[in-house]
Amino acid sequence: MTSFHQQLLLTLLDKGALALIALLLGYWISRRLEDYRNAQKKMSDLERDKVVLQNEIEKNKRTREIEFREKQLSSFYWPVYFRFVKDSALWRIIPQLSDTATRIPDRIGREIELNYLIKNQEEIVSLIESNIYLAGADEELAEGFAAYIRHVAVYRALRATNTYDLNPIDVGEPFPDGIIPAIEGRLKKLQSDYERLVNSNIGKSQEKD
Repeated sequence: MTSFHQQLLLTLLDKGALALIALLLGYWISRRLEDYRNAQKKMSDLERDKVVLQNEIEKNKRTREIEFREKQLSSFYWPVYFRFVKDSALWRIIPQLSDTATRIPDRIGREIELNYLIKNQEEIVSLIESNIYLAGADEELAEGFAAYIRHVAVYRALRATNTYDLNPIDVGEPFPDGIIPAIEGRLKKLQSDYERLVNSNIGKSQEKD
């Protein structure tokens, strides 16, 4: 083989090697780019899933908060409040309890006490004892509930023993001052919070739609 042919062969071999190297390099770059695009897509998918998950967590959190506020209102504060409204109306007409009560026969007053007033107070105590976890009470309100339970227990005991010349206040267990305004204040705040949460939840749902 002549020197020319040898040189030509070497040149062709070099070009072939370079072409092969270029092909392999292109393939490698192409794979790296594909891997990069796949990684970017995975990152994008993860970010999207993260946002969806965060939104779902936030939605569930709002739902649980709304449900708890609703239960506080429907199973505790509104029933307790309305029974206190009845309580206030009843004791004012009983001569044994109020100096300003409309004069009615003692017999009727005692009937009202035993069959209406005490029964109503027992219902309040039952609501407090069974649903106190819904109250979210601070220390002052918790003490007010405890004082009311003691007041009712003493009142029931006095009347159960036909003791009508004494009231709970006479034996150191008066009706707790401030408990009704405290319940009213708590009720208004909870109702306001509940309505705000519901409206906010509706607004967020409409934004997504």
